[in-house]
Amino acid sequence: YQVADNIHTMLKNLTTSKITISYLGNNCNPEDYAYTEDIGHGSLNDVTVHLCNQYFLSPLLGKNSQTGTLIHEFTHIIFHTDDHDYGPEQCKQLAINNPALAIDNADNYEYFIESQSDK
Repeated sequence: YQVADNIHTMLKNLTTSKITISYLGNNCNPEDYAYTEDIGHGSLNDVTVHLCNQYFLSPLLGKNSQTGTLIHEFTHIIFHTDDHDYGPEQCKQLAINNPALAIDNADNYEYFIESQSDK
C-alpha cells in the first residue's frame, strides 16, 4: 500500500506545483518516452518534463501509456525516484525480491497505475 499512498501524496503535491511540459525535448534518445529536468534544484516549481517521440506513439492508457509515462516522470520530481529497472516483468520481480528498492523505482509506480486501468 506504500505505492498507493505515495501516489496520493504525489497527486496532492502536483496540484500546488508549477511543472512545465515541453514537447520533443532536445536530449531525447530514440527509445525515450520522456525525461525530467530539475532546473530549480529540488523546487517543485522549476521542473520541466520533456516529452519524446515514444510518448506520442504510445496509447493514452494501458501498458507503456502516456498516463503512465507522466506518473513515472512525476515520481522523479516528487519522490526523487531512480530508474533501477524497466519493464513490467522486471518491476514485478523487483517488488517481490526487493520491495524497498521497488518503492524507489519510477517504473513501479507507472506499472501500478497502468495495471489499475485494466480493472
